[in-house]
Amino acid sequence: YVFIYLSDHGESLMENDHFVSVPSLSTLLKNYFGCYFRRQGNLQLALTYFEEALETAVETQEYLGLSHTNIGALFSQIGKFDFY
Repeated sequence: YVFIYLSDHGESLMENDHFVSVPSLSTLLKNYFGCYFRRQGNLQLALTYFEEALETAVETQEYLGLSHTNIGALFSQIGKFDFY
């Protein structure tokens, strides 16, 4: 249900100042978006969201593991094992 809600309302959530002003929530939303788009097969857009999530996670030192895991899962899915 989360993915369905985010697919319908996610962009408006990201534009909401309340969500953007809470970096850890922003990190979670970007990870959810990345997961949604990865499952939809839009891997480039998923990677974009995962990288944005990782940037915020590094700043806040929260959800670093989640962000790295999602990027790793995406790279594994496409067979890329020589990261960056």
